[in-house]
Amino acid sequence: MNDRPGWDLFISYRATKSMFVRQVADQLISAKCRVWFAEYKTCHWRLRQNDRWVDEQIAAGIEQSAWGIVFASHDYLGSPACVSELSQLLGRQGYRRILQISLDGARLEPLINCETVHCRPGEVMEAVDFIVNRVGMRISNPARPGRTLMGDSKRIVFGGLFILDAYGWRRWWRGALAALLTGRHGIGQTQRRFAEWGPFLQREVHLVGSAPMRIYMNLRFGMEQKDQFDNWLLDYERICDGKQEREVFNRLNEYASTIHFTNIRHAAAAQIELHGVHLLLNGGPFGHLAMTYKVVNAEVSEWHRKISIHLRYPGDPSSYYEFVFTFGFAGSFEEYCRHTGVMDELALSVGTL
Repeated sequence: MNDRPGWDLFISYRATKSMFVRQVADQLISAKCRVWFAEYKTCHWRLRQNDRWVDEQIAAGIEQSAWGIVFASHDYLGSPACVSELSQLLGRQGYRRILQISLDGARLEPLINCETVHCRPGEVMEAVDFIVNRVGMRISNPARPGRTLMGDSKRIVFGGLFILDAYGWRRWWRGALAALLTGRHGIGQTQRRFAEWGPFLQREVHLVGSAPMRIYMNLRFGMEQKDQFDNWLLDYERICDGKQEREVFNRLNEYASTIHFTNIRHAAAAQIELHGVHLLLNGGPFGHLAMTYKVVNAEVSEWHRKISIHLRYPGDPSSYYEFVFTFGFAGSFEEYCRHTGVMDELALSVGTL
């Protein structure tokens, strides 16, 4: 794939399937595949207010991509945006250069002649292998992501009310707070209104041809006002409504840019670059937020993932909590993408006693 356009792959999918799709996209990116994936390419909040700008980015991504990857689901054609993307892909790539990944047994009638693979939840690498083999990529060391929640659980209780399943992680105490205050690791920037710290954790990861590296994590949490909670609620029913899908992502990007990213920039004495805004779904009533950003200072360049989880405490329905996880990783963007799944799994395991 040497003589190729700007992107190897353009990915089309419904927001309801974003968890699975993002894991596939990240593993492809970790293998140095050039992937046009909306969560990385349309995360500019102010520009997103103009639907025309979003449409232009999508059209350019399709025009400049060698292949189209369609993640088919029973709700795919219920999204006007997906219908538009599919039409453009058929017009530009044609069915011979479109691959269909069926996530719930669905096969789209317009893609009846396209090569198709059926994937169940968790079969991320099956989808990756299918794509790689069909498009003719050569990956000498394909990523095989680990999972935090395999084997015995490792329950950590914090705040007297909450738990994390931290299997595969270990506590990071020695020098942790000092490192955060001096900015050595750069991952202590979070909302100052949160008075409580959760556990500091680290996870060792192995990179091909490199010494082991670590992912560092800190957690801050606290109560928030109901009006603030309701203002930024990403209701799952609206996520499922294809006609409101873009509005949901606009809201997600606004929350990331005006609340979390603003706090990061104000707290950090470094150059901060936003690279992605992600929707996290965990089978609950609403969605959560994740951000990918790069921190550059005189000492180190790191990739960071900030994840915001909103929960109501069952024992007190009027209690609204936000948990802000901040992960730091000093490797390349491709190496960071290889391990985003274990970061998301840790954050989404937060719950109440």
